Amino acid sequence: MSPEDKVEAVWETIWKEILEHSDGTPDMQAIKKELADYAVLFKSVQSVYSRLTGGEINHPFTPVDSVIAYTDLYYADMQQWASNQAEEQQEEFQEERASLFDIPYSKATIH
Repeated sequence: MSPEDKVEAVWETIWKEILEHSDGTPDMQAIKKELADYAVLFKSVQSVYSRLTGGEINHPFTPVDSVIAYTDLYYADMQQWASNQAEEQQEEFQEERASLFDIPYSKATIH
């Protein structure tokens, strides 16, 4: 199907009934309403994409599969970072605990 045929198919199946009067003339009020809704959706998609990808993707026409794949990678990286932070904090806690009792700290001796 050519790009023009795809556009025509979308028009016929979705928009024609919404944006035309029964006599086939454009319904300007309906067109204005749909464009206003589209503007809200457009801005919302930008915000959601940006939030999900740590600000790396915000273009609303980015293929959704690309956004999902990037988001999966981004959150895997964030989970790894959080895990590393937790390990560092645990080690600092163990060192501090050992120092309270004047015990030399070693990862090998604290379980």
